[in-house]
Amino acid sequence: MSLRRALTGMTLTFGLVAALTPAAGMAAGGTTRMVDGDGRAAPGNCEASAKARSTIQSAIDAADPGDTVLVCPGTYTEQVVITVNDLTVRSTGKWTAVIKPPPSLSDDFLVGIGDATGVTFQGFKLVAPTTGDCIDVPIGILVIGTLDTIVRGNQIRAAGPNTLGECGFDIGIALGPDFAITGATSVTPSSPNVPTHAAVIFNSIQDFKAAGIVASGQGTIANIGRNSIRYYHLRHSSDDQCLNAVANVTPAGTDVRKQLRKLVNRLPDQGTGIAADAPFACYAVGILTGFDARSVIKDNRVHSGIDALPAPGPLGASTTTPVLLAGIVDLMDEGIHPVRIANNLVYRTIAGIGLLVAQNTKVLDNRVVSNVVGLYVDSVDQALVRDNQFKRNWVGVAVLDALLHYFPSYANRFLDNDVRLNYQASCVDVTLDATNPFAGDRGTDNRWRHNQAEEGSSDPEGICGAVAPVVCGASSRSPLLALLSRRTESRHTVSC
Repeated sequence: MSLRRALTGMTLTFGLVAALTPAAGMAAGGTTRMVDGDGRAAPGNCEASAKARSTIQSAIDAADPGDTVLVCPGTYTEQVVITVNDLTVRSTGKWTAVIKPPPSLSDDFLVGIGDATGVTFQGFKLVAPTTGDCIDVPIGILVIGTLDTIVRGNQIRAAGPNTLGECGFDIGIALGPDFAITGATSVTPSSPNVPTHAAVIFNSIQDFKAAGIVASGQGTIANIGRNSIRYYHLRHSSDDQCLNAVANVTPAGTDVRKQLRKLVNRLPDQGTGIAADAPFACYAVGILTGFDARSVIKDNRVHSGIDALPAPGPLGASTTTPVLLAGIVDLMDEGIHPVRIANNLVYRTIAGIGLLVAQNTKVLDNRVVSNVVGLYVDSVDQALVRDNQFKRNWVGVAVLDALLHYFPSYANRFLDNDVRLNYQASCVDVTLDATNPFAGDRGTDNRWRHNQAEEGSSDPEGICGAVAPVVCGASSRSPLLALLSRRTESRHTVSC
């Protein structure tokens, strides 16, 4: 299932929450409702003989605002819908309560939270099988039209040898009104203007086909922090077409551009066609925020499998697993409420961080290493990129405007970044226009100040500094850089 189908077909401060313990379930003034597969449990004791609910949904249906639903260890094959205010639904132990999809889904999610205030969903393991009698799960956890929602400490993953096949799941966690269409009727608010405010923290998401976490649409306020997003598909997947496509795409900048364009075609109001030359599942995104969602993306770890991108060496030469198209993306964002991307670790992707048709985005204190491009900028203005490390990438920072090219990137500030030890180029900025009133440093349309990079590693020369390199040996010019950049002629050498 494509990301476009998932998005269009289903149409702030981090909080402290209680520890994952059975005895901590009583909300103030509320009732603790126990769930155990054998129908026997008591508050704080899953081995008790008192009568309890045997399904999660039956306990939620019986709950009142302020109640707590505690779920004992076991596997629960059901779809979960939460529309009760001030409800806490919690596993009694970390990932000991497992939710698997039933034979069919009434809506396009496994767990849906909507039209409610103050919901906490915590500590569960969501598993989407990929073999046997399995189905496609468009979204693991869907949140729309809610205030003060916390999605904390859950694990979401596919299981089985064909994680990129017809089953499994497409998006791990989805937030915002762009998902509130026919595929989510049971949680869609009656008013289309109900905002979505949620904290998504300490979750582990892997083996998705389209995106780990997506926040999309006006009225969405998302705090996305301390999550682990891992694109770890099985090495010997039966989806040979995907593996072949990855091996072909990683050395070719033209194909990278094509895949980013395909990503945009899958988002609301941005096109209708889906290219058929390679499966999109091979080119997923770790965290995507866009369409004026107000997001803080902080302290996350996002990466592909251990052998997804070799560096240094010919890209794709030893690739045996799919690779993330991008780690973190801010897309189609007018900057009314600036997105903040801070303190994240991103590695082994095609583009570590991508800013596409965005304004006022803040990229601060991130560590972006071992990617094809550390930071890719296209049709972006007034972004602040400061105090980041872009190291051991093929290209550290690339302002290219080569994918969407809505307008030339201008008035962006690149300050105090460490862009040393990249293999082919530190910084590339093709926005040369002396007539532009926003003209910046060294003839570009952007400001480049106090960055660190090796001498001769940037284009225009010197925009990222001029530290003499420590040379290990001359490297050949990267074919990827030749295709990505329209003008650079880097003679950079690999540094120790």
